[in-house]
Amino acid sequence: MALTSSYKNLNSRLEIFYKENLQEKMLELRNQVLVGPNLTLEKENLNPNYFHCKITKRREKILLGLIHWYFPDEIRVLVNLFLEQSWGKEDLALKALLLSSKTLALGCILEQEIFSDRDFFGNLLKKSTLKNFLLYTSVKFKGNKGRVIYPEFRRGYKDKGSKPPEHQPERIFFMKNFRTPEEELQKEVRLQLEYEVLLSKVLTRLSKEGIA
Repeated sequence: MALTSSYKNLNSRLEIFYKENLQEKMLELRNQVLVGPNLTLEKENLNPNYFHCKITKRREKILLGLIHWYFPDEIRVLVNLFLEQSWGKEDLALKALLLSSKTLALGCILEQEIFSDRDFFGNLLKKSTLKNFLLYTSVKFKGNKGRVIYPEFRRGYKDKGSKPPEHQPERIFFMKNFRTPEEELQKEVRLQLEYEVLLSKVLTRLSKEGIA
């Protein structure tokens, strides 16, 4: 069952939720960015290591995908990049619209049959849903050097983890993780079709409500 709320009502309730539960935390993070090194807001130039967040559940990611459009720009772009990289393999059409723009994100949730009014406003839209986000989110300016790996003496070569288990034939072990170019192409075509169908529904919904 889809939400029966209007776009304007959903936008208003999300804005209130942000101001009451998240605004103080986001302004704190924004200040960390402003006093740190110069940070461009161009996503392709951002370092993913800047943003640290503990969000793993699907419902948390969906709500964060909606509410992050109300964040200050300096934090919004970091959250957007985080969600893009940590989303997972499910609901990719939904992910694409949630991270495209605020208008498409709200329109997508209104059109998708994911939540009923009671489930969304009563269960999902709560501060507790983003408890881990509030407790474990930080902005740290680190480079890409990572952990230093020192040279290690070994006899022969290091092959740990590269061989299949003894009880499993090598060919089966290989084929389990193999996908042909044709299968990859079919997957891409299917995902693109899902995205276009959902986008069409969302645009139709927005048009009926007079949302440009």
